[in-house]
Amino acid sequence: MCIRDRSDARRAGAVDARAEQEYGFELQALASQIPSSQRALALSAASPWRYPRNRAGRGYLVEDHPASYERLELPNLEDPRDLLTPERLVVGDPDHWPLQPLPASFTWIEHGAFPRLGWFGETPPWDAEEIERYVTMFPEVRFGYATPELFRQEGSIEQRFDRRALNGASLSLRFPKLRGNERFILIHLHPRRPAWSFRLPGERPKLFVDDRAGGLTEVAAHVASVSIEPDLDRVSVVWSGFTRARRVYPDSELAQMPFQVRW
Repeated sequence: MCIRDRSDARRAGAVDARAEQEYGFELQALASQIPSSQRALALSAASPWRYPRNRAGRGYLVEDHPASYERLELPNLEDPRDLLTPERLVVGDPDHWPLQPLPASFTWIEHGAFPRLGWFGETPPWDAEEIERYVTMFPEVRFGYATPELFRQEGSIEQRFDRRALNGASLSLRFPKLRGNERFILIHLHPRRPAWSFRLPGERPKLFVDDRAGGLTEVAAHVASVSIEPDLDRVSVVWSGFTRARRVYPDSELAQMPFQVRW
């Protein structure tokens, strides 16, 4: 993955790691321009003036208004495959948001941001009548992260649920499966090293869970996430394991349920 950095943060040895500063629209800065009768809706999470892919970020305008340009801040990070250009700065119609650039981020995607929201079964409204012919060009589809069905959302919410909703990593940082011994190379992302490389240790834990029959059952261990913090010279690997439950367990029972990890 390659991400273009607009800011001078890289010269200081870091990049802007917060998704809300990477792409979208800072409505709070423009609140004074919004009629008081519409202000509460405009500043809410459901506002049609917020970018569904990043509801609290930069670089997204609905209307071509001179005063908006004066207060608008551009994102620090961009995906070079899907750049924010002057022609794409103003969406015009809020329901045309799927045509806008994909946010670039090194951090987590919130649950309410698209496409995670869509995989949970709730895709924000879009003008299918006018832009359905472009659905294969929507960035999630064009870059292979999703299929057009993510936007069409047929069936019930339960039927539309996709386990990809449970993955909070940025789209470019998702991998189908990690073994735990992969090598990573970071270029211009470390405060002191032009290139920082390391390999995951390759140690695989043994995980055991309560079988609710007086014993422990071993479950396969999988790498759930790898968190890389260059400023701290720290890499964290989270392992997980799961198996089918006998029934739905209440929180009080789960809190007392034994498990075991062996290295």
